[in-house]
Amino acid sequence: MTTRPRHRAVRDNWRSDTIIDVNSEDTGHRKMLWTRFKNMIDRGCTFFYLDSFGDSLEDVKLMQFLRSQLGPDIQTFAEHPCDAVMPYSAGHSETELNGNAEGKTASYNFWSGVRNWDTYRWLTPGSQMVSRLFRTNGKVPKDVEPPERFWYRNHITPLVTCGRPTLSPAELKAMQEEYLDGKGRWKDSEHP
Repeated sequence: MTTRPRHRAVRDNWRSDTIIDVNSEDTGHRKMLWTRFKNMIDRGCTFFYLDSFGDSLEDVKLMQFLRSQLGPDIQTFAEHPCDAVMPYSAGHSETELNGNAEGKTASYNFWSGVRNWDTYRWLTPGSQMVSRLFRTNGKVPKDVEPPERFWYRNHITPLVTCGRPTLSPAELKAMQEEYLDGKGRWKDSEHP
């Protein structure tokens, strides 16, 4: 389920709605937010993408509250993770592949920043991050590593696009086995 935990649609006038911010300090707002999640959990949802969420103190406070209600079995993925939200929610970040331009080599641009992600993992062992290939810019040489290898190399779980996979299921499984053990833990990490 996709949701924006920080925002609530309310009636603006008889023809249109508007958006207000959910106040993390307001008990009524927190109850209203929890009701939204509880309704979807009661319908079977166990995975939430938290759109436009995760990089402010208000978001961290709301996520602390939500995690206390959700427990450990409901997964959440914040679109704009920061170090303070990672103990309460996994992160989601887009990746771009930039082709050769003006003498530069092709490279991946992970929007949250690979160095930031390394810091989050160091601060909160066991943190999770997922990503998908958002777009490709420019002409990309054939010898560029596939995005899945970039992600696995950086301890990022790939989100596989059903309509346009870059690797076959067998190729993805073989690559996964290079980086993860039989229990799904990173082979080159002291933390799961």
